[in-house]
Amino acid sequence: MKILFLTPVANRSGSVTTLLNYMHYAPEGTYQYAMFSRRPGQLDLTPYNCPLYVSQQSDRFSYRLYETVYHKLFRDVPHLKDLRNAHEAEKPDLWYINTIAMPEYAQLAIELGQPYVLHVHELPQEYDERGYDEFKAMLNGAKLLLTASQTVVDNLQHMGYRNVVLMHGLINVEQIKPTRERAEVRREMGFAETDFVWLMSGAWSSRKGFDLIPDILRELPKGTLFIWMGPARKTGMTYYVEQYIKTLDLNVRFLTEQSTDYFSYFNACDGFCLTSREDSYPIVMREAAVLGKPIVGFNSGGISEFLRPGMGEMVQGFYPKALAEAMKRVMSGETPIHTATLQAAITTASQQAEAKRWIETLENVVK
Repeated sequence: MKILFLTPVANRSGSVTTLLNYMHYAPEGTYQYAMFSRRPGQLDLTPYNCPLYVSQQSDRFSYRLYETVYHKLFRDVPHLKDLRNAHEAEKPDLWYINTIAMPEYAQLAIELGQPYVLHVHELPQEYDERGYDEFKAMLNGAKLLLTASQTVVDNLQHMGYRNVVLMHGLINVEQIKPTRERAEVRREMGFAETDFVWLMSGAWSSRKGFDLIPDILRELPKGTLFIWMGPARKTGMTYYVEQYIKTLDLNVRFLTEQSTDYFSYFNACDGFCLTSREDSYPIVMREAAVLGKPIVGFNSGGISEFLRPGMGEMVQGFYPKALAEAMKRVMSGETPIHTATLQAAITTASQQAEAKRWIETLENVVK
């Protein structure tokens, strides 16, 4: 069996990282992989023995002009042509469309008579970004709909789909290792050993609840420390959050994307706060568990099926005050936390078992 993965950008996004971890943990077999990306990036697939085909689509005006002219001259689109070329080179048994962000690839698969599966990581807020007909056709044409969480399974089954399989994303447990001592990082950040530091990691977006930080922190004891790690965006919402924090003198640190020190900063904190309004099965939540960090968050999706007694608290609704109260219970010890329970939630053995089920599920599609 040969699988051609399709992804929007050749980088380590959450959905691509999930694929890499499936490949990493899958048992040895006769199957082969290749990947096609609509846009270039820094992704290196050498360790996975997975050829990478990359088109050059971008948002630059020069590219959009080129694509318009190309379409008028040849009645084709460059990245669709590149995908057809990758398909001809690899002759895969199955296309694996790794997000709902590529409905045009589902349409091409239907035109070519190429079987495909669709991995749905997204929740309904992101469905609104797709066109009605293209979204419908993409779901209807899939041999199988894989989903990142039970919440997504429920959403699709509510729409009448029965070819839905829960397939939790994986994380590479062996890579979740701080590279620096916790005490060293805390000293560098100016944290006292007695300080309780919360962390959230993600994009500066309303879906991730970036705008809720000040509302949450103003309900906590003055001086409560909060770190947000993630790629910066300069928008009106950013200005709103920055000024709100400044006006109330809240203790928030913003760290843009970390690479080598990511887990060192994560480990230097004491708790993980999931502020997301929608998050199907967040990678960062599972990383927090591996590091033994208590988890507090809104019921935004996958947290409801992941959290168990001794791991933290989940809050119904999206009320900052309610989330802050849950954080205070964790800080005071009123909510008991068991590090062993957190760290047992994600193990190498559990990831290997899920990867085995993943590859067996795909093999059954092409039989």
